[in-house]
Amino acid sequence: MSIRPVVFAACLALPLAARADVVTIDASKDNSLYEFFPEKGETAHSNAKGSYLFTGETIGSSRRRALLTYDIAAAVPAGSTINSVTLNLTVSRMSSESQPITVHRVSNSWGEGSSMAIGNEGQGADATAGDATWVSRFHPGVQWATPGGDFAAAGPTFVVAGVGSYSFSHSMLAADVQAWLDGASNFGWIIVGNETAPGSSMRFGSRENVDASSRTTLTVDFSPPAPGCIGDYNQDGGIDGSDVQAFFTDWEAGLDVADVNQDGGVDGGDTQFFFEHWEAGC
Repeated sequence: MSIRPVVFAACLALPLAARADVVTIDASKDNSLYEFFPEKGETAHSNAKGSYLFTGETIGSSRRRALLTYDIAAAVPAGSTINSVTLNLTVSRMSSESQPITVHRVSNSWGEGSSMAIGNEGQGADATAGDATWVSRFHPGVQWATPGGDFAAAGPTFVVAGVGSYSFSHSMLAADVQAWLDGASNFGWIIVGNETAPGSSMRFGSRENVDASSRTTLTVDFSPPAPGCIGDYNQDGGIDGSDVQAFFTDWEAGLDVADVNQDGGVDGGDTQFFFEHWEAGC
């Protein structure tokens, strides 16, 4: 008896592997908005290339908001189903022990120029061409409809309880990511802190932070789209023994193409997945 019928019989008893994948990505763009008061002689500041992002309200009653965009289409296959998303951030400075943050979907495009703050970066740097600022989406000429950014009113709220690392997940974030993957305009999120209490500001890592573990990343759990006709493995238009031969040739060689259940490994789960589709006619 050849090995193939034996493997086939054994694999039919195996549970089918779940078709899901997880990817963690850095922001493709980020920046901080610094509220300023022209009547006091202040000018627009930004922090496109700095190591940190800011949100909340400073001791001096000036607000900060953080913008982030993640390139979902580059990281997740088109047609996938988003199961969950997790926003990971590391807070390195806080003015108080516990504060809320709310993540809103941004409704307009915005820029990341070349500004880079120094020191603790809390005051930002003079805005450069193309920077997002408190009043401009693209400094100096293209303005937000509303100073401080254009964004959806609703968004999930989380609590930051002090300096440390956090992972926040919510169905609204997953819905945003699914919409972006499905073709909706992706302008990212804005993180708005407590803006009713001076001294509520906090600082967390940007995509430029040299410590990769401190960056604000996004973890996406998704199910990839179902492949085409699995049973017609050799894609010759018919489902017959030649497909079995072709599949097992690749499977025994451990080729990635034989990972038909797309779980990241070529194993018994793939043989079961293949034969279920082969016997069903696709």
